Amino acid sequence: MTSDIDSLTDRIEIDPADAWLYHERGWLHGKAKRWKPAFEDFNKAIELKPDEPAFWRDRGWLHEHLGRITLSRNDLDRAVELDPENARSYATRGWCRRLNHDNDGALADLDRAIALKPLEPDHRCRRGLVWLEKRELGKALEDLDWAIRLDPKEARFHEERAKALLYENPDVRPEAALPDLEEAIRLNPDADWYRLHRGYIRFSQGRWAEAAEDLTRQNFRHLYSIAPYLGAERVVWIYLARRFDGQPASGLAAIREYLDWYRDEPEGHMQDQPFPERLQTWPVPLARFLAGDIGEPELFARKDLDVTNPDLIPWDLEGIHERIGECHFVLAELALAQGLPAEALPHLKKASGLPPRNPMSWVVARQLADAARS
Repeated sequence: MTSDIDSLTDRIEIDPADAWLYHERGWLHGKAKRWKPAFEDFNKAIELKPDEPAFWRDRGWLHEHLGRITLSRNDLDRAVELDPENARSYATRGWCRRLNHDNDGALADLDRAIALKPLEPDHRCRRGLVWLEKRELGKALEDLDWAIRLDPKEARFHEERAKALLYENPDVRPEAALPDLEEAIRLNPDADWYRLHRGYIRFSQGRWAEAAEDLTRQNFRHLYSIAPYLGAERVVWIYLARRFDGQPASGLAAIREYLDWYRDEPEGHMQDQPFPERLQTWPVPLARFLAGDIGEPELFARKDLDVTNPDLIPWDLEGIHERIGECHFVLAELALAQGLPAEALPHLKKASGLPPRNPMSWVVARQLADAARS
């Protein structure tokens, strides 16, 4: 890619008035996450040729990618105004509207994009994801099915359908998502997230060694580069799977490897805080508990698990109850791994309120059902 950028730079020196050369170089900078030169090139392209819709659309895409939703919407409005028959402009603006929680506006734009270009699978996929935001699982699956029929070799479409079945279905049956995940992994075997989802399903099935294999194959340094603290969730699952598989030392090693990286990793959200403060960021305390760094009383005595604060809003309370449920889930799994179902049952009951989007809820539901039958 660097050689392509250098080649375009040489061409710009020869013809500095060619707006398309700046646009093309800006696009390459954007793909390489060089944001400042990307914007400089897109701005120059628009300055030279302000009536070209592609320039506004692609600068809008870059704004959207960086979370600048208002700036993105302004550019995309201009792109649609300049070329009202361009499906890609509507699709890009529709996605921007979805990110701004304007789901009805997003559907209107994506409907228009599909009308203009009905055989473009990505438009169908994006509309399916908007339907999920509106809690319309059936319509979402219909669009995702269309996307897969139009391009069955695109792994991302299979993964999105699997995620819809896993995380947006109140009556989730994890096995229902396995065919799509298996196909996504076959098409793109190096994708981190695909194996992560399958690892959760395998854990819920009691396939401990296979679950641990999927979960440990992740490049967590890349996977959690934006929010390193979220990597703690992954090693919690690895540790529990290894405990069930009779390899607790391997599970502990995964936690230690993660915590060593988390301590020294300078980049990412919350990493500008002192390390003692970062150790308090959820779900890191769960990993530290399993590592033996803190005990059960210290885990439950945390301020962010206190539901008695009268100033808490419903959203905060929901998060606290979910964290408490996760603590009980971990304690239940530890008891079950030691062959102590009677000790596990009270913790399973206290974890039964976990939301369907949390894979722990799938495991709790299955284990409670097993307990009721036995």
